[in-house]
Amino acid sequence: IFFVSIGVLFDPTVFQNHTTTVIVVVLATIIGKTVSTLLGSILAGQSLKTSIQAGMSLAQIGEFSFIIAALGMGLRATNNILFPLAVAVCVITSLFSTFMIQLSGPLHSLVARKL
Repeated sequence: IFFVSIGVLFDPTVFQNHTTTVIVVVLATIIGKTVSTLLGSILAGQSLKTSIQAGMSLAQIGEFSFIIAALGMGLRATNNILFPLAVAVCVITSLFSTFMIQLSGPLHSLVARKL
């Protein structure tokens, strides 16, 4: 149901009109969430493999970002592009999360060899 509701909210013109913004936010989300989750997991005492898997698995954004964006728009505290941007970033990061999970094993092997 969640993915159907995202599909209904998705506006493809956001890609056309705000391509650079979408790409920057997607990259910031994927890199930022991956690194922060990985470091937090390591600091919590988890193994390198578990930390990399957690970081790569949690790199997407979800419905909470919609709530924040809708609240900001309702209070007129943010620009009207924030909600469609959040939906677009959610769609893209959700698509990439499957590939990132698959890449967590090879990434762990690479990092373990380098360390």
